[in-house]
Amino acid sequence: MPLKGVESFQAKVPALSGKRFLILPFYSIIMITIGIVWMRFIFEISRNMKAVTDIWIISLIPLLGYLLLEFLGFLLASQMWFWRNFLKKRYGMNSFHRIIFVGLAGILLVFSLSINLYQPFFLDLFSGWLGSPLAFLMILLDSLSGIGAPIAYVLKIVIGIGFLLGGFAMALRSVTILGLDYLSTLYLYFPEESKVQKNEIYSALRNPFYAAFLMIGWGGAILTCTLYTFIMFIFYLIGFYIFLCFVEERELLQRFGDIFASYQKTTLMFFVKPSNLKVLLKFIFIKKKIIKE
Repeated sequence: MPLKGVESFQAKVPALSGKRFLILPFYSIIMITIGIVWMRFIFEISRNMKAVTDIWIISLIPLLGYLLLEFLGFLLASQMWFWRNFLKKRYGMNSFHRIIFVGLAGILLVFSLSINLYQPFFLDLFSGWLGSPLAFLMILLDSLSGIGAPIAYVLKIVIGIGFLLGGFAMALRSVTILGLDYLSTLYLYFPEESKVQKNEIYSALRNPFYAAFLMIGWGGAILTCTLYTFIMFIFYLIGFYIFLCFVEERELLQRFGDIFASYQKTTLMFFVKPSNLKVLLKFIFIKKKIIKE
């Protein structure tokens, strides 16, 4: 079964037409890998520096590296909006083709931030940091549970992996139901071809695809379970909030005015109200497309 929106996407991006569409998954893997390798490099640099000196600022290097990657990711993604008018005026029908790989690189680097929250757990990156002046940030919180530490450890594994799998399932469902053309913001450059998304998930939260990123990242923060990873996640969440408020949803407010403003007041960005939890679970796990009448 062909992926929804591929044909309209390829029509606007000739470089990915036909079999060349396989370039897209390879490009995605490369960009995500760059983000992961970057953070691995930052962790190693800070750990090696810590072996030489115990200056407290060294402990902040991973966080600074994470923030730099986040800034670059959202900066690249925002170019889809910032350059739209200039590109449409200069290149017309080819405008989307000129910018899509830049915007896609940004979103993929942003996605790598979610995966990077799992690195400290699987690679034991915080070992050897206990002598740091900020060691309390790296202590495994489940280890503070006393005799209940084994139970706390199992719980964080189960919950963390649960969010990981749920986030990936939600991201996959977003692509298959909402379509590649919609998620790639094709509507920005060709609003006359855009279609209103009527899936019921939009009655529960405004950004299901980005919420999937955050769900995956939250799983990583829980799996590692240190103050450091929770702080990283908070900055990740703030980055998404700034991007949506000042870039993506700002354009939607300009286009739809009071209608979208009213929608913002009734529906949350990334989180689902308890009363809408059923809608979220349907979206993730039920194959049948659910449309709100």
